[in-house]
Amino acid sequence: MTKTTRLAALAAAIALASAVVYAQQFDLFGPDTPPAPPAPSPDLVSAPVSMAEPGLRVEAASNLPNDYGVTHDQVGDADSFGRPLKWLGIHFMQVAFQASCPRANARPDEICQPIVDVNAPTSFTLWSTTSIELPPQAAQSLICQWVSPVQSVNFQNNTSARRYGIFRTTPMVVIYSDVLNDDSSTSGPSAGITPAVPWSSGKWVMQMASHYNNMTRPLEPGVVYNESSRNSQLCLSGIVNRRTLIEAYGMSETMADELFRRPMRLQFGVTGLTQNVYSAYLTMGTRVVGD
Repeated sequence: MTKTTRLAALAAAIALASAVVYAQQFDLFGPDTPPAPPAPSPDLVSAPVSMAEPGLRVEAASNLPNDYGVTHDQVGDADSFGRPLKWLGIHFMQVAFQASCPRANARPDEICQPIVDVNAPTSFTLWSTTSIELPPQAAQSLICQWVSPVQSVNFQNNTSARRYGIFRTTPMVVIYSDVLNDDSSTSGPSAGITPAVPWSSGKWVMQMASHYNNMTRPLEPGVVYNESSRNSQLCLSGIVNRRTLIEAYGMSETMADELFRRPMRLQFGVTGLTQNVYSAYLTMGTRVVGD
C-alpha cells in the first residue's frame, strides 16, 4: 500500500468514526428526543413534476413588451421569468420566552410565551396581532418571503444529569383570501399526484420550512450557556407560487390566477419547541416581495 493510499484509508476511517460518534451522540437524547423537523411546505421548491407534454407549456410574462418564450424546463419558474421585483411590505414579530408573562416594560405588540418548567419540553405556536394587507393584483404569479430572524437564548441545566438544550423555531404564515373559500376548484390529479387541498374557509395555514432553525446543545449538570444568532433567507418557491399551486396542489389555472387578482392578507407567526431554556428572545422580520 502506497503512502497516498494509506492516507486516504486513514481519512476514510476517521470520517467513518466521526459519523458513528455523531450518531451515538444523538442516541443520548433518549426520552428527551425532540420531534422530527417539519415536513417540506409550499415555500420550498416543489418536487419536479413531469408534464403530459414536456416543454410545450410556455408561461412568458404577458405584461412585458416582448415574449421571452421560455419554459419551466429551461428556467424552473417561467411564470415569473423576466418580471421586475416588487416590494410588497414588511412585518416584525417579537417574542419573549420566560418564566412569567408579560415581560416588564415590554412593547405593546410583543408576544410572551411562558416557560413553566425549564426542564420539560414546551411546544408553542404563536401568531402576530398585525398583518400585511395586499391590494388586488399586488403580484402576478409569485409572492415571496425574505425572513430575517434574530434570536438570543439562555440554556440552563439545573439537574444532576446531562441534558440537551433545545430551541427550535419555524416561521408560519396564514393566507386569507375569498378565493380560498372554494376548495373544489381543482384540476384533479396531475401526473399521478393526488394533492390534498390544504386550504379551507378562506384561509391557508402553512409552515415556511425553508427557514427552519434548530439549536440543540449538550448541557452538563449546572451549565449555563448563552447563544445568539441571526441570519436572513430569501424564498425559493415562495409563499404563493402559481406553478406550485397548479402542479403540486391541483388548483385550477382559473383559481390560481384569480388568487393573484383579488386582495390577500398575510398573517405571520412562529411554531417550535424549547427545552432546558431559561429565557429567550426572538425577533422575526419578514420582507414580502412579488413579481
